Amino acid sequence: MSPVTSGADDTGLDGFAKSLDLVDRVRPFANQSWSPTTEAPPTLHLEDVSAIPFLAEIPGVEEYQHRARVRADSRDLYATVTPPDRDYDTYCLEKLDIGQPEWINAHTRHDPLAVAKACLGDRPFARLVDVVRAAGCLAIHPYMSIEDVWILAERLARESGCPVSVIGSPPPVTRIANDKALFTALVTLVLGPEWTTETHEAKTTEALATLLLDVGRRYSSVGLKRTRCASAMGNLVLESSSVRNESISALTTLVADFLTRTEWPGDEPVLVVAWEDAASSPSTQWRIPPAGHGDPRSTGSTSTFSRAHGRSLSAAGPRRCRSRSTTHCDAPRARSHMRFSGWAMSGAALSTTW
Repeated sequence: MSPVTSGADDTGLDGFAKSLDLVDRVRPFANQSWSPTTEAPPTLHLEDVSAIPFLAEIPGVEEYQHRARVRADSRDLYATVTPPDRDYDTYCLEKLDIGQPEWINAHTRHDPLAVAKACLGDRPFARLVDVVRAAGCLAIHPYMSIEDVWILAERLARESGCPVSVIGSPPPVTRIANDKALFTALVTLVLGPEWTTETHEAKTTEALATLLLDVGRRYSSVGLKRTRCASAMGNLVLESSSVRNESISALTTLVADFLTRTEWPGDEPVLVVAWEDAASSPSTQWRIPPAGHGDPRSTGSTSTFSRAHGRSLSAAGPRRCRSRSTTHCDAPRARSHMRFSGWAMSGAALSTTW
């Protein structure tokens, strides 16, 4: 029930990196890890979001997988569980001029979001093996490089006898890339505690209820936050006035309902954060290449800002910002420590959604 561990100098970063233990954890994925080559291999694009909790509640979410079509060129392939839309395909081909990739029909009667697992079905797998053998190699470029993607790559390589690589971070890295608790700790270590909101973590309903009441006494709003959810679906924001009027028993029930709704696995920390008003929500895109293939670089940054408020948004929630721009907040140092901490074990950018 203590605040997320923080420190103000670089000495704490060594311990932070060692605590992740990524070097040993990513080693089993080395054979399928992608690295830049002089000639790009044919690539299988797929958008498998099955690892994101409770997305099934979103109407039409199974159609998200067709976003893979816009990444694929004529010599590439893309796999989906649901059939493509003819008009959409025509638009990609004629209006966007991005070629005509081969569609892999990965239809399944099971989870429609689990595209990588569906590619192991008899027909799609047999076709992919033929493609790999004909080309002599294949790269798989997923939306999230979850374990099912690496299983697919390993089985294709074994069956075809040809190299198959994954353009993405190994699963242990992918798992922490969107972890709000770890991100808050890293921001605190690199930039200092003033760049985050007050944040606590706990693993029991009783402890979380006590934290809600405690933080609610000092702030106008307080939030419960799951560490690995998308599109703010893992957040519950409460007015502190209502929290202060509830008993611990009632708050414990509220927390339990939240954890059930968000499919909490039972062993993952849950955050309680001070939820402050904000008018700025910066979003950055970073490319973190494999070690030895260049420095991390920013490929874009967007942010809205209200002069009247002068606040910016961090991983755990909004916090007052020292200046009008958050895009220059010691970015080189932050990037170098992401690499130092083992976040650059992959060949592609980490995709994170707060």
